[in-house]
Amino acid sequence: MSNTRCGKKRYDDRETAEIALGHIRRNSTRKKKPKRAYLCHKCGGWHLTSMTQSEIDKLINKCKDSRQKRIRREADYWIDKLGVRD
Repeated sequence: MSNTRCGKKRYDDRETAEIALGHIRRNSTRKKKPKRAYLCHKCGGWHLTSMTQSEIDKLINKCKDSRQKRIRREADYWIDKLGVRD
């Protein structure tokens, strides 16, 4: 595990990220815990997120359907931050 230019904890592979995910779920007292691991297209590593894929998809679709510039910028932010592409 290392920190990246993304500013996030980076895991070298999915297995390592999933092991960390399980450890955090079992032992962390944080209120908001990560739910899944995802591959980052920015750094090529794996990160953890507390958002489900369904939540991410809903956010992206809401932003894409909107004509408001502010919401479009938010969609671009999340797409870039989470490394999600259609």
